[in-house]
Amino acid sequence: MKNKFSIALSLAVIVAMLVTSLALADAATSQSISINNGATDTGSLSVMVNVSALHCPPGGDMQALEVAFRNSSSDPWTVVHATDTPWPGGDADGCNAGNAAPASFAWTLASGADGSRTVYARFKHAGDEVFADDNINFVAPASDTTAPVITYTVNDVYPAAPDGLNGWFVSDVSVDWTVTDPESSFTTVGCVDITINSDTAGTTLNCSATSAGGTAGPVTVTIKRDATVPSVTVTPDRVPDHNGWYNAAVTFDTNGTDGPSGVASCSADQTYSEPDGTDLTVSGSCTDNAGNVGNGVSDAFDFDDTNPTITWHDVQNFYYGFPPATAPSCEASDDLSGPDDCSVAGYNANAATGVHGLTATAHDVAGNEATASSSYNVLAWTLKGFYQPVDMGGNVWNTVKGGSTVPLKFELFAGLTELKLTSYVTGFTAEPVACPTNGYVADAIEVTATGGTSLRFDTTGDQFIYNWQTPKKPGACYTITMTAKDGSTLSANFILK
Repeated sequence: MKNKFSIALSLAVIVAMLVTSLALADAATSQSISINNGATDTGSLSVMVNVSALHCPPGGDMQALEVAFRNSSSDPWTVVHATDTPWPGGDADGCNAGNAAPASFAWTLASGADGSRTVYARFKHAGDEVFADDNINFVAPASDTTAPVITYTVNDVYPAAPDGLNGWFVSDVSVDWTVTDPESSFTTVGCVDITINSDTAGTTLNCSATSAGGTAGPVTVTIKRDATVPSVTVTPDRVPDHNGWYNAAVTFDTNGTDGPSGVASCSADQTYSEPDGTDLTVSGSCTDNAGNVGNGVSDAFDFDDTNPTITWHDVQNFYYGFPPATAPSCEASDDLSGPDDCSVAGYNANAATGVHGLTATAHDVAGNEATASSSYNVLAWTLKGFYQPVDMGGNVWNTVKGGSTVPLKFELFAGLTELKLTSYVTGFTAEPVACPTNGYVADAIEVTATGGTSLRFDTTGDQFIYNWQTPKKPGACYTITMTAKDGSTLSANFILK
């Protein structure tokens, strides 16, 4: 019994080892191929052969599977996947029975005339082989003798139609390319559809295309875009004339700056001269070469070219010099910029008798000047005298002994006011003169005074008395003159004995 059991056990082990050996040698089954994913026709001999393995080699590793192709049953096999190399499709390491492990291999069909082409495949693992095949109809493409045709549209219009002036666009610009070649496939360079939405002095786009029939292009189109209106400034020809005000016509110049197209023209210079006012502005505009129009306005300014008016105060038409007249003054008025100053020239509190002119000059805040004229009349004082003992008259000569003192009595009046201060008498002069020879009246001085020369106001007689001590020059003649402060005079003639 023991020997029979041993023999039977040995046979079982041998059978199990043989079965295991056969399983390891099995190649993957249910393999298939398709050309160009099962396409019916092809115009190119270069194809892709798609491989699908629905059963993995023993161990689940597709690297162990050798794949080879040929174009006829007599051709040698060409290995496209060698064993122990990475499987080109998916994660083959985890392949299990029944799971697809696809891959694609590039292959060149047999050359020749149009017709059916067959690709044969061999799948080999260890000593086992499995075969598959597929076919496709080859139709050679027609011969191409012409290059591709390139066209383009700008804003859906051909040729380009700028919406501005001088070839400029003033809005967004879309450029779309179209390339056609009915005879063969083609490749392109450039040919990019684009929308230009920013200003440019010139963006050049191009398109080239190449097919079996040749190369077309490059076809170019240049787009100029300026959608920005000019920036405009309106500036005066000078700074304000006075205190921030213009007081004479001012010219404003309009200038502009622009983007790529540049300024074509601006409105003409403008001269502002009326009306007067505050916060005034002047407007101007500029046009660029693309046709965009920009507007600008000057800074606010104030304008007043109207002279102020003058009002006189304290102008006395006449006075006697005593008391002095109140100094005249003036006042300026102005309705817009306002008065600034007013001054009077020509007044003198100590002016001599006669008519004197006055000039008032006024300014407003804007610097405008006005003048006005007036006058005042200084009347002479009334001088009375010389009283007795002196005799007055054009041909009367008073005779007196030389060296004696003669009292010269007189009065001063400013209008009806008697002046009693010796300060109103400027002085006396005794001028030697030629003595008369005939045609005169000699009148002796009856009363003389004592003492030296002096001046006083006699309140008893209500008059001035000037004691003049005559020179001790017998036979000499003198004219003595009293001069009042207003410039008026009294004179008397004397012959010394």
